[in-house]
Amino acid sequence: MAGIGFELRRLLAAGTYSSVLKAFGTAGLIGAGPLAISVIGIFSVGLLTSSSGLATPFVAQFQLSVTYLMAGSLIFTSPFQLMLARFVADCLFRREPELILPNLLGVSVVVTIGGGALALALITCCFGGSWLYRILMLSGFLLLNNIWLVITLLSSVKAWRMILAAFALGYGATVGLAYGLKGYGLDGLILGFIVGQGLLFLLVLVALVRSYPLRSAPCFAFVESAGGYATLALAGLVHSIAVWADKFIFWADPRTGVELLGALRYSPIYDTPVFIAYLSLIPGMAVFLLRVETDFAEKYDAYYGAIRAGCTLAELMRRKAEMALAIREGLFDLVKVQGAFALILIWAGDGLLGWLGISTLQKPLFDVFIVAVWLQLLLMAINNVLYWFDKQVSALWLALLFLSANSALTHLSLLGGVAFYGYGFALALMLTSGVGLLVLRRTLDDLEYETFMLQKVRV
Repeated sequence: MAGIGFELRRLLAAGTYSSVLKAFGTAGLIGAGPLAISVIGIFSVGLLTSSSGLATPFVAQFQLSVTYLMAGSLIFTSPFQLMLARFVADCLFRREPELILPNLLGVSVVVTIGGGALALALITCCFGGSWLYRILMLSGFLLLNNIWLVITLLSSVKAWRMILAAFALGYGATVGLAYGLKGYGLDGLILGFIVGQGLLFLLVLVALVRSYPLRSAPCFAFVESAGGYATLALAGLVHSIAVWADKFIFWADPRTGVELLGALRYSPIYDTPVFIAYLSLIPGMAVFLLRVETDFAEKYDAYYGAIRAGCTLAELMRRKAEMALAIREGLFDLVKVQGAFALILIWAGDGLLGWLGISTLQKPLFDVFIVAVWLQLLLMAINNVLYWFDKQVSALWLALLFLSANSALTHLSLLGGVAFYGYGFALALMLTSGVGLLVLRRTLDDLEYETFMLQKVRV
């Protein structure tokens, strides 16, 4: 679903510096969108409210609450996101776009009911604060669940200007409303966040409605395909847990974690540099959307289109070589651009952390996570290509490797002391990415065999 990438590539056709900057800037913001802009929004609210004299505990509690909302909603919806993306891709291939929005609403019903029951149990047993705060957290969790679902479909939508405006207005409103309601303490900050996210959700939903027809009530046809997507869903869930595993370990460990609000814990030494480092995703995500996703999708479609058209073996081998070249060039550009940006941030890290009011003692951890984010983008690109080739089992094994390596190496880094913090996550990503590249190479080597010899024969 690289529709938005094809639209943005038209900007590159102009060949001017401004068009290149506009295309890559837009791709970066849309690709990194929710996660990176969420981090910006959270810290913007913190800086504004702290500078205005609001009690610091409220700001810390707000940032912790939103972090848990993000982590919980991303993990909970990760299986549904991949299942929905695959279902929508199949609908577009079959030229049945009228099934997309009804099934999006169907997934939304399942996620809202299931997520609501789970969240209600958790906020009753584990969360501190007033009942108003708990209700706001429940509302925020359900809202974010639905935001991740609609954002899953954005890469298939061509209205990039409307999407960019939705992000700007949604997160602008989040920061503005949270600041405006700061007088109500933690509840006011959370309410401002929820209202701003609600605006983002509505604007993105409008963009989807304008792109796809809505001709029926919520539909559950995706459930019929759930059996074929089970491995895909499990791979998404395990990978999402793996991304957060080191954070959970640092929060839970008494040497690094602190209890702040009921059962909610955080790590003062770990969290801030880690989440700031995630802002470096933006340039890499631009390359991912315009080069890895879009260029590869074009060559992928040409290869399988040639198979359906009955082309000669020589033609198929030429198309395969072009597809492999697109993968290599896309991954190389991703590594090159993100690596260059990582070096710039490492060089300028002291000034950046000082400007944000963060101790420069956390600079080593910041540097490690800048490299880790670079590796995480590479792993994401590898997984993306594997999903295109329907290598669900391979993606699941990579996710299990990532989860086990991140958990084990993070525990070892804690034993090693402060100097080793962050290395568990970075080394786990390095190991998983290396194995992923080997899996991807073998997938390409065996492509003709799997294409022609492993298909079911109908008698």
